[in-house]
Amino acid sequence: FSSCSATTTTTTKKATTKAKSKNSKEQPCSALAIIADAGHGLGPFITDAFLNYADMYFFVAAATTSESAKIEMQDQFASYFLGERLSIERLDLKSHVAVGEWKDKILFTHGRTPDIVVANVGKLPQTVAESMHETSCAPRMWAEKPQHWARSCDDMKGVLNVQSAFAGTMVCGDEKVLGKGWMSLRSPEECSCHVRPRKIVNVTQVIHPPCVHAVAPYRVSLASIQAATKMLARDFKGEKAEEEVICASIDPGCLPGMTCGIPPQNQYQPVQKDKLRDEQFEKHGITEREKYTQWAKAFVPFVLNLEKPQNGKALHLPGFPGVPALKY
Repeated sequence: FSSCSATTTTTTKKATTKAKSKNSKEQPCSALAIIADAGHGLGPFITDAFLNYADMYFFVAAATTSESAKIEMQDQFASYFLGERLSIERLDLKSHVAVGEWKDKILFTHGRTPDIVVANVGKLPQTVAESMHETSCAPRMWAEKPQHWARSCDDMKGVLNVQSAFAGTMVCGDEKVLGKGWMSLRSPEECSCHVRPRKIVNVTQVIHPPCVHAVAPYRVSLASIQAATKMLARDFKGEKAEEEVICASIDPGCLPGMTCGIPPQNQYQPVQKDKLRDEQFEKHGITEREKYTQWAKAFVPFVLNLEKPQNGKALHLPGFPGVPALKY
């Protein structure tokens, strides 16, 4: 992003402040969250968690890569369209131009820079687990399917395009980006939250079953996204903008399984058929959807409380372990 003189403001320990209405009754302040891809993996759950967060009134601008996912989200969140709290666009996240135009549309519609930007990669393709089931082990890099490498490249393109589109606006702030005479469809809310620092959060792939963490395209995607996060964080630090905006990556790990925090003895160990099912959660009456919902509900307050020390870090939510480190 282009360099600009970011004016630092006095920060408080709390990430948000609440505004009071004229009748002295305390009301939730408003904030703007961007979510892309919102239609796959954890995307719909993250969207729901922001819209239903009790302590803050979130407007959500969402994008997804497929028309079917867009239609499903429109049906799921139909009530939020009436209050203009949610917008959903079908968007090619691999296109830098398309993501940039979407960003301009959001700024025009809301008249403010985003408080939180979430780049969500999605869920590891089911074909990965299926291929491991067929071969009984994680394939070597030279035997990996081309479409799995292509998916890793697409993940990286999407994250980089979302980062580059929004990072500069979040560093410079509303007045520098929008200008004093900026006209928009919606005036900034009088009781807007002051989320400082603003956050850019890259959510890596959800994996299932737990043993697929040794699959090369997943590891390449994870490492690339974490590296991109660190580079953006370094640039924020170089601009002396860490009081205004930070960037972190969050690894959801293996949400459907209970054994994902336990590294296997052999990273190429065979995959048993019963590992492809969510048996341990079924015993406790917890479905995959419920586990995703629990994670997303914990995600929102966790992100809001991220501060300068977390800039550039690879994180996971408390109680939801990420994947074990890759051993050579």
